[in-house]
Amino acid sequence: MNAALLTDLWVGTLRDPRGVARWLLGLNLPMSTRWLALLAVAAVGAILVSLTGFVAPAGTPSDARLLLEAPMPGFAFQILSTLVLSLTMAMTGRWFGSAVPFADAMLLATWIEAMTLPPTLLEVVLMLIAAPAVFIVAVATLIGFFFVLVNMTAELHRSPGAGKVALAGLATLFVFSLILAILMMVLGIDPPMGAA
Repeated sequence: MNAALLTDLWVGTLRDPRGVARWLLGLNLPMSTRWLALLAVAAVGAILVSLTGFVAPAGTPSDARLLLEAPMPGFAFQILSTLVLSLTMAMTGRWFGSAVPFADAMLLATWIEAMTLPPTLLEVVLMLIAAPAVFIVAVATLIGFFFVLVNMTAELHRSPGAGKVALAGLATLFVFSLILAILMMVLGIDPPMGAA
């Protein structure tokens, strides 16, 4: 894919996420290509997150800055988060009797993650020239992320209603969070607590 096609896809996703989802799924990409795409997006994402560590405001805690600047943990986290997002998208349809291949969910999740890369780069630049504007970009990115996520998940499961998919997605996240909390309790890991 060249830069012009990626730009058209990025803009097109915001305008018609379900249409782009149909187009991506219609490509019938082999699994190896889907994994390469996921790894490429994760690598670029890790690099951008590392850059935020270098340009973070002076008041950023040193441990947080070191974590941001470390590319390998960031790369692993990007892969894990994309796989969790893929699983969430795939499992969401189970609430209303839909079952889809994990590979299709992973393809759409990878593109959704790729959609966040340009705003992340913009945030890095704004940290250098207009730090207060970073919050606005972050909020807009979050809204766009959920808009695209809900609509692409609806298309993945051939569901006519995005509202039903949003509720099913929230239920799926709740189940995953409950399972994670139980695992943390079994392993003796204390959940993060705020300062007293």
